[in-house]
Amino acid sequence: MDKGLTDLTALERYAELTTWIRELSAPEITADIGAENYRKQLLRNFTRIGEIARINDGILAQNVYPVLEQEGLLSEDDARNLRIFNDALLDGRNLKNLDTPVMYLCADRLIKHAELKGDLAELISVCLDVIMASYTMLFMTIRLYPCSDICFQYRTQGLAAANRVLSFLPKEAFQTLPDDNTKEKVLIVSRYIFSMFSRQDMFGDDAINQSDFDVLYRSLLLADDPFYTTNAPQYDWRNHRFRAMQYICDLTERNNERGFSKALLRKIRQVALDMEALWKSDETFFGRLAPREVMELLLARTGYLAGETDVKTYRNTLLNLMRRRNDRDFSYQSILINVSVPIEYMRTFRDVAPTQEDKIHIGGFYHNLIGYIHHMPKRDSITFLLTDLSEILKSFIAIEGGVTFEELCLSLLAALHPPTYVHSNTVADLSVCLAGHLYQKRPELFAASVPEDRAKETPPDETAVTDYVRHAALLHDVGKLFIVETIITYGRPLFDLEFDWVRIHPEIGAYLLSLYPQTARYAEIAKYHHKWFNDAAGYPPEAAFTSSNYQTAICIVSMADCLDAATDVVGRSYKEGKTFAEFLQEAREEKGKRFAPYLVELLEDEAVQKDIESILLAGRDENYRNAYRIMKGV
Repeated sequence: MDKGLTDLTALERYAELTTWIRELSAPEITADIGAENYRKQLLRNFTRIGEIARINDGILAQNVYPVLEQEGLLSEDDARNLRIFNDALLDGRNLKNLDTPVMYLCADRLIKHAELKGDLAELISVCLDVIMASYTMLFMTIRLYPCSDICFQYRTQGLAAANRVLSFLPKEAFQTLPDDNTKEKVLIVSRYIFSMFSRQDMFGDDAINQSDFDVLYRSLLLADDPFYTTNAPQYDWRNHRFRAMQYICDLTERNNERGFSKALLRKIRQVALDMEALWKSDETFFGRLAPREVMELLLARTGYLAGETDVKTYRNTLLNLMRRRNDRDFSYQSILINVSVPIEYMRTFRDVAPTQEDKIHIGGFYHNLIGYIHHMPKRDSITFLLTDLSEILKSFIAIEGGVTFEELCLSLLAALHPPTYVHSNTVADLSVCLAGHLYQKRPELFAASVPEDRAKETPPDETAVTDYVRHAALLHDVGKLFIVETIITYGRPLFDLEFDWVRIHPEIGAYLLSLYPQTARYAEIAKYHHKWFNDAAGYPPEAAFTSSNYQTAICIVSMADCLDAATDVVGRSYKEGKTFAEFLQEAREEKGKRFAPYLVELLEDEAVQKDIESILLAGRDENYRNAYRIMKGV
């Protein structure tokens, strides 16, 4: 056997170190360490992350990239080691992923290897890896819709791999499969193809809904077909039947977001009742697949959607589930209750306004959610959690006197990625500083910068200006909530496809903010904060900064964003940050290009420099302490 390029021990070490990086980047607060010690701990952690990242980057450079670039067949050692590496990076059964983009590239290379080798069993096995990787990549990017349709390429690739496997499901082809293990993989894909059904661009299409239901129902019926049960006697048919039923019921999630017809909803309801009977036949076995609370959720939702219960009864069931939730259980099934149940409840108000009592419940959801996410360990996958959180943010209902949309977003940033929370607050402090000094020198620049005052001939007063700029700066990076797992990829340089996702965060942030009257006034700041002053570069590339009415505010937040990013040593770079003097020299060189000339000139003022230096030292440190206080509930 030819020895390959890969070192399995090194590949396994990459997975271990990547897990460690996640823990370091969002450390749990398990003891009363205090705000100051938390700040120091984060600084130490990101220094360590920089060291680990260099090790991980070296592992990929020596053991993975050369294999991916090879033409022709891989050595048996390399193919085997890549398969083991994939298993370490993505645990599809437990919905945990460490580095899906790397796994996605490895699976694609293994497909080519299996094709050249002509090994059918290996090809089907790797196709299953491609399906799982495509599924996770789909969920990492579907949150970006409607600002980007990049997610649909992963759906297409996943469906292609699934259909390739399912070409062996017809009886005459099934008999040609080489072994029981390969047959079982084909049967698994017959129901797992459900993972590729996320098609937000096609919601409400009756033909697609019928087709997806039929695919899963045919998979369910395999468990009653003597041909398949005889030809795959070792296969876990009880698990198959139950999972197929569960996936059929899951088609109705988020209050029938996909728009299934009443006729199909009644069929799905019958499947749910059959699933309940199966579950009751062996609660010990099936309870491990779906706890009682999950069964109650599926039964309540399908019963309500089929017209068997009214909306009040359905909402009460959801509330009872929330009251019984375990807010210290972070398994996938518990996340379903803690995060998905509130989505189902909120979605029942799409066509009717909530009562005051309903608003109290919804306000409680937000409070519980913040606490749940703050205490959640960050070592495992957050991909599916983030997808649910994105739905909550897109369905937000304002509650008078309750958690505001801004507070919810900032609290989630503090929990999921403390450095971005600190960055947002430091950018806000810097923006207020710049706006205040600029107002004193050139108030006319603000004549059209505050939305409520655009029609006035005179500029708004300074308090209105600084208040607007502060909140706009706090929310400028809210779109990063949708790409947190990309932001925390510290163990290697980002791939081009990941940079594409990062570049979408201003658009998704603007989209989110525009959904609500309380934050719509800040949407353009989020959208344009990465555009250059002269519109020659930056992103989104098609967005013309010069067409915005809020140019001064945008320029201020953009300057503050670059200033904090360049001088920080945590979260955004983990390399040695620049001094303010070094940043100022770069700003001089970019005057009139990246930065507004009047802001570069403002930075030359000694009083401005003194205030900025204070923010970059004491102010930033205090923002780290505030991140700790938020997570401790102080």
